[in-house]
Amino acid sequence: MKRNNQISSGSLSESIQYMTDWKHGRYGISTAKPFGQKLSRAGLIVSRNKLSFTILLLGYLVLQTLGNSALLYAKWSIDKDVPKNNFIVLVQITSSIPIRILHSLLNLAVLYIVMCAIKRRGHDLVLSDVLQLKDILSLKLVAVCVVYDIMLSSPLSIAQALFHKDLVLSLIYFAFGFFLNWLFGLAIFLIVEDQSLSSVTVFVWSASAALSGSTFLSIAATSLFSLFVTPFVILTPILLVLQVLTFYETFGFFSAAEVHLAAEGN
Repeated sequence: MKRNNQISSGSLSESIQYMTDWKHGRYGISTAKPFGQKLSRAGLIVSRNKLSFTILLLGYLVLQTLGNSALLYAKWSIDKDVPKNNFIVLVQITSSIPIRILHSLLNLAVLYIVMCAIKRRGHDLVLSDVLQLKDILSLKLVAVCVVYDIMLSSPLSIAQALFHKDLVLSLIYFAFGFFLNWLFGLAIFLIVEDQSLSSVTVFVWSASAALSGSTFLSIAATSLFSLFVTPFVILTPILLVLQVLTFYETFGFFSAAEVHLAAEGN
C-alpha cells in the first residue's frame, strides 16, 4: 500500500495519479454521506464518551494555559518594563513560535486519540492512546502541524478580533479562512495516517479531495461547520469526530480489519 517515492516535486497530474494509486490500497472508501448523517453519528460517538472527552478537553486547556503562563512569566522576568495588563503583549505571546509549537503538538495529540477511537470497536476514546504517538512523532510531522495550525487558525482568529471593529474586513478574513479549511483541512490527517507521504503531498491531496465532485459538498459543509463551531469550546469534540469521519470516508482505512471495527461501532 505504501510507496517510498515522494511527491515533494513533480507535476500536479503525477501527484493526483499517485493519490489514486494510494487510495486503491485503502479500505472502506465510500461515497460522501449526507452532512446531517455524519453530524448525527459524530454526536452519538461524543455522547458515548462524554467523560473521556471532558477530561481530554480540560487537559488540553490546562496545558495550553500553563504554556502561555510560563512564556509570559519568562518575558516579564527578562524585561521588567513589559506591562502586565497589556492585551498586545498577550497576543504576541500566543502568536509566538514556542506557543504555536505547543498548540500544534496538543492538537496532534488530541487528533491522534480521536483517530484511534474511530478505528476501535464501539468507538471508545482511550486517553492512553497518546502514548503511542511517540512511534510516529517526527520533525516533519511537527513542522506540518505548525504550518497547518498557522494556515488554518490565523485567518479565523483575525476575523474574530476584527468582528466588532471592521465587519467587512472580518468577513473577508472569515471567507479566506473557510477557503483554506475547505482546501487543506484533511492534510494533517493524511500525514498522521501515512508518514511516508511528503509534506507537500498531503496539502495537494487534501485540495484535490476538496475539489472532487464526490466529496465537494461533504468537505465544504464540514469546513463551514468547523468555522462556526471553533469559538464554542464545548462543541469541539463533535467537530473533531466529524472531521475524522470525513477523512476516513474520503481516503479510507489502512486495513479491512479497521473498517470492520469502525462499522461495529455504528
